[in-house]
Amino acid sequence: MSSSSRRSSETIGKKPPKDAAPPERAAPQRGRDDGDAELHEEISHDIGSPYRTESAGRGKPSGEVLPEFQTQVEETYSNHNQLEAAPIDRADTEPVDAWYGSYGTRLSRVFASRGAEMSAAEMMAEVIHEHDDRVRVTNTTDYPYGCICFLAIRARNGAAFVGTGWLADERTVITAGHCVFMHREGGWAASIEVYPGQNGRGDRPYQARATRLWSTRGWTDQKSAPADYGAIRLDQRMSAVGTFGYGALSDSELRSELCHVVGYPADKRGEMWGHGRRLSAVRAETLIYDIDTYGGNSGGPVFMLRNGRPAVVGIHNYGDLTGNSATRITGTVYQRIQAWVGA
Repeated sequence: MSSSSRRSSETIGKKPPKDAAPPERAAPQRGRDDGDAELHEEISHDIGSPYRTESAGRGKPSGEVLPEFQTQVEETYSNHNQLEAAPIDRADTEPVDAWYGSYGTRLSRVFASRGAEMSAAEMMAEVIHEHDDRVRVTNTTDYPYGCICFLAIRARNGAAFVGTGWLADERTVITAGHCVFMHREGGWAASIEVYPGQNGRGDRPYQARATRLWSTRGWTDQKSAPADYGAIRLDQRMSAVGTFGYGALSDSELRSELCHVVGYPADKRGEMWGHGRRLSAVRAETLIYDIDTYGGNSGGPVFMLRNGRPAVVGIHNYGDLTGNSATRITGTVYQRIQAWVGA
């Protein structure tokens, strides 16, 4: 049965009482749209080990859009032509998106880190569409924003990168595959510092370190876009911030709801920014949208509100002038995330 005619199971994220049992998670059935299962085979690496590979919350947000983005969404759909482009702050020598660790060239990474206006790689890594109508989130420790993590990544060759991730449980962060395994920079990251709910570089209420990394063979061996996702095991539980729900939803469900993309764009110096719109296309393994993103958003959650609760439906990882995109959480991706959470 195809995803357009069935609804797969999902999890609901929340911030439970300290003594509460973990939420039940029902595994969805796998459909024909889930792609080549071999691409999604697990591969992992323990931080600090020899370099080898091995094979919701406080309150309930209401409505289809989170209140921080309500005004922006209304303006987008009611008066889009009158939106003014917001200036993009640029900072010299800032770490760039981990995308550059597997794509682009070293020269393009230097251009991007120095804010070069004509950086082609910057345009491909993440894209602002027409007008920059991203909104800054300042209540970053409130649910669900506290579940969104700034990633400070150190590659095996010493290069520094940034990315975004989201908590699927108290010790497991889901992110893009290219945030944990960078082909051009030595493979598995040497270290990743994780800051849930960060509100600028000077305000880091929570901190953890990666102890284990996961991705898929489709990403590490083939750079396959649908398999470009991974996970991080933390050295401690982030019990204060809650966890995201996530689900493998049908085509019709995905087309009917507005989606948010919230994370840490590199042009905003560690601040959390987001944007919300409806998806422009729903494909078998990919979600396409003109929701504004920038380098650093890689790995962030693409989520909607279902019955007032946030549910992640995609993992943001690419940008293009024709539409930014995420790895869609299909039945296969859902099961892989479940395995990492339960590991």
